[in-house]
Amino acid sequence: MEPAHAWRGLLVDSSRTFWSIDTMRTIIALMARYGLNTLHWHLTDDAGWRFPVPGYPSLTTAGATMPREPYSWYDNVDADHRQATWNDAPEESTCGFYTADEIRGLVTFARECGITIVPEVDIPGHMAAAIYAYPELGCPRLAGLLPTTRRWRNDMLWPSEDSLRFIEAALDTVCTLFDSPIIHVGGDECRWDEWEADVSLMERTQTQGAQSGADIQRMFLSHSARVLSERGRTIAGWDEIVDMAGADLPSDALILGWREDGVGRGQALASGRRWVLCDADLLYLNRLAGPAAEEPTGMNGIITPWRIRDELPALARGDGLVGVQACAWSEFLTTPDLLFYHLLPRLLVIAEIAWHGQEALPWSELSNLLTSEIEELREIGFPCRALA
Repeated sequence: MEPAHAWRGLLVDSSRTFWSIDTMRTIIALMARYGLNTLHWHLTDDAGWRFPVPGYPSLTTAGATMPREPYSWYDNVDADHRQATWNDAPEESTCGFYTADEIRGLVTFARECGITIVPEVDIPGHMAAAIYAYPELGCPRLAGLLPTTRRWRNDMLWPSEDSLRFIEAALDTVCTLFDSPIIHVGGDECRWDEWEADVSLMERTQTQGAQSGADIQRMFLSHSARVLSERGRTIAGWDEIVDMAGADLPSDALILGWREDGVGRGQALASGRRWVLCDADLLYLNRLAGPAAEEPTGMNGIITPWRIRDELPALARGDGLVGVQACAWSEFLTTPDLLFYHLLPRLLVIAEIAWHGQEALPWSELSNLLTSEIEELREIGFPCRALA
């Protein structure tokens, strides 16, 4: 039987929590067990840079050893739980990087398991770790400062030849290390006010045809698309890139629709391009699986296995749709046990629908299989949440 969706994915965030190679191999083996075939590996963000780039050695020293942020500005999570998780997080859980040999070995292991690893380098926002390592890449007024608040956190690449060369080096590296035909460049949550507040910058970019922060982001995305095209790769990004890249967005670009309230799905559909459903309302497994008082720290918006079974099939359809992807962001997933607790058993329901689509088992049958599988997972050492 052919699967309903070609892209059956899971995003793992190694920037906010550095997961060991052994943990990554366990994740891949678990994905293979349930017929998932795409590991979207979030390797860079404000919290840490996780792979070496020739010519930029500080990425894997300063950029890979930043302390865990408290995320005190997050208002979508219980404040007491948030603080407790930060207090209890292992001290070294944000420190580390993957060597080129480790990455190649993991790519080979994944391929043998029938899984493609799609790397993500977030451009041009969420770049605080790279900018902390190389201050010339970011806002000149904030050079050398660690990100400590949501506002003015120096996480936007500054429009410059230095930044464009850095993008080329980073993308060239992932194209060398990974065999995926698709490379993800992020493109989400870019705060243009950092650029637009700099009068001299805006005067300079206006001479190059960039009248606004949106135009500057478009320049970065267009440059990234050209770099990847020259290397025979296809660009992918979060649904914000549909607006930003405009006519410059390649026709074969892949859109990952994540934004809530149907915004991301609508953007992806309207783009006329291939897209993957990553809806944050339903597929972000760092969200709570039950009442906050009874669960480890998670973002608000309870996602239960039966809710996924009830709602996902209707969302996972539409012109150009090629897949479904769960996401596990690691602000509050600070240990492997917490990671697997949040994934299991909800990931299994997503895998069932990713494979069978509209023909997925009804809850009355699926719940019995899940109960049996939960017992087996616990027997082999996985922390796995009960269905009730």
